Amino acid sequence: MTAAEAKEELKSYRRINRRIDRRLEQKARLLEKLTSAPGQTAGTPPPSGGVHDRIGEGTVALVHYEERINSLIDELVKAQDRIENVLSRMDGTQAELLELMYLDGKKLNEVAEELHYSYRQACRIHGRALLAAADFFQKDVL
Repeated sequence: MTAAEAKEELKSYRRINRRIDRRLEQKARLLEKLTSAPGQTAGTPPPSGGVHDRIGEGTVALVHYEERINSLIDELVKAQDRIENVLSRMDGTQAELLELMYLDGKKLNEVAEELHYSYRQACRIHGRALLAAADFFQKDVL
């Protein structure tokens, strides 16, 4: 595995997390529409004339969002476990830098400041950390 591939593996955690956030927002918007929409209420039959059962359809959509969110959470936990397994085998500074960047979502300049390194030094540590992570990810696959 190359350093670029290791970087993509590390980025996968944040991508999955963002997808979960988007699904939660979509679910909240749908729930808001269902609860604030005038018309049919729970327990009343739908009006005749071919009008759809909005509550029923909305409930099905909510269940679909829940299933997708749960699936993404399972994916997130697997990615986090794999990343934490790799980080636990790395040098402390390198692991901390990668954790702050890829799990906590901080920018390299923020991480440099937090760890009391110059930006250039943080860049060097980041490069070495990605190479080390690539090696550990490769060993993890084998």
